[in-house]
Amino acid sequence: MRSAQGEPSPSAHGTSQATPTSAIPKDLALARRNRRRPFAREREAVREERLDLSAVALLMLLAWVPSQTQPNLLTLDDLTVRGDRLSYDQRTGRVFAEGHVLIETDDAWLTADYAEFDESRQVAEARGRVTLSAPDRYLTGDHLIYDMEAQRGEMSSPDGWDESVGIRLFVSGSSLAFEEGRWTLDDAYIRSSGKEDPSYELWAARIEYAEGHSWYGTDVRVEFFGIEIVETGDFEQRVEDFGLTGLAWLPAPGTSEQDGVFADWIIQRDVTGDLRMLANARLGTRSGLSGKVVLTEPLGEDLSVWGAGAWRELVGGQLRPFLRWDRLETGMTWRLTSPEDNWWAQADASYGFFRERPTLVRSTRTTAGVTTRSRIYEWGEDTQVFAEAGVRGFQYGTGRRYGFVRLGGFFHHKFDRDWRLWGGLVKHYIGGQPELVTDEVVIPYELRLGARARITDRIAAEGEIRYDLDRGDVRYTVLGLRYRSADFVYRLRYNVETRFLILELLLPDS
Repeated sequence: MRSAQGEPSPSAHGTSQATPTSAIPKDLALARRNRRRPFAREREAVREERLDLSAVALLMLLAWVPSQTQPNLLTLDDLTVRGDRLSYDQRTGRVFAEGHVLIETDDAWLTADYAEFDESRQVAEARGRVTLSAPDRYLTGDHLIYDMEAQRGEMSSPDGWDESVGIRLFVSGSSLAFEEGRWTLDDAYIRSSGKEDPSYELWAARIEYAEGHSWYGTDVRVEFFGIEIVETGDFEQRVEDFGLTGLAWLPAPGTSEQDGVFADWIIQRDVTGDLRMLANARLGTRSGLSGKVVLTEPLGEDLSVWGAGAWRELVGGQLRPFLRWDRLETGMTWRLTSPEDNWWAQADASYGFFRERPTLVRSTRTTAGVTTRSRIYEWGEDTQVFAEAGVRGFQYGTGRRYGFVRLGGFFHHKFDRDWRLWGGLVKHYIGGQPELVTDEVVIPYELRLGARARITDRIAAEGEIRYDLDRGDVRYTVLGLRYRSADFVYRLRYNVETRFLILELLLPDS
């Protein structure tokens, strides 16, 4: 039966059917659920409290773990890597670091925004605000690939200083490639200091330095105290000697102890096309005023022709008020060189007219010669050796001849604290007698020994002797002091035999 409202009526057993939920008021339904879960609210509160305690414990653990394990520090043998974020692939041996990166060894370190390090090759690649501090150099740039073990690398947009040439040079450019004993700088700007108005400045499309060999440059311009002294498209200056090294293209006193007080000034320029001029002026208390001009025209990469003219005005100890040529000469030079292996060979021939002062003896001279130097060999970690050989002959207008053959072996050794020892044995086989003052006079059999000891970071003492083994006496003894300033190396030398005191300015130091 149904009631009037259509609701189911009670059954005969007095029980009623379940009332639909939709017909139950919301308050009553909520009350029923709460009666079925009397402790639900308490459990939710406990759960939230446990979550809060877990978060606090996790934060405490994260704060405690870095101080123990330091995940931003990685040590690989003698090298450490730091960064805000580090990852290390043990399979490939590569380290990836980002944010305040520091890679450090015993004698070098670099910083960057991002860096990768290959453990097997010991090579690091760094990007973004890169700084490198290594033996003989301090550089900043945008990108660096650096071999931490061999200490060689390549940097883009370098700016900093380099001391590998023996004196601090401030360098900047578009790229720098460097390794022990050599470097190459593109779009180069080199100066004596990092301050305004440096003593000397050099600009070049490219400048290369090979220790014990040469300087090379293209589109080179040099200013000395604001005066332009070099402007040439192709520049090369050979480093002649381990012990006494200087650049001839800088205005500096000469090296002849036979002239008392003197001063030299050297200028090198491109005249027109490939024709280059090297001009030298010298004023001495004994030789008076003298000068020399050499014009060179290259014929290919290895061959060049040249002409030279020189004058010297000293007659009877009086400087004459006009100039007369005392040398006109022309010749040809063929040169092979290898900066990679540090060897060179040169052959030359020349013919000239000479009128020497004060006797005004006139003569002609034909000269021919070949000179070669071997590559530099490493003997142990601190010793270098090389050999040199050559032959030169002179034919005079008087019919007389003079010539010699040279054979020599040399060494250079570095001790701790930059102490150095160098020397060699040189044998000359001589025929005839020289006729002109400008001819090279050699010692038949000589022993050369030189040494340098650093007293302070800026001052060093040095000495050199040349001993005539045939005559059994010392032919040449020089004692000296070096002072290295921010711009130059000043060398004060005293020749025991001639009693001359010479002050020289050197760049670079050796």
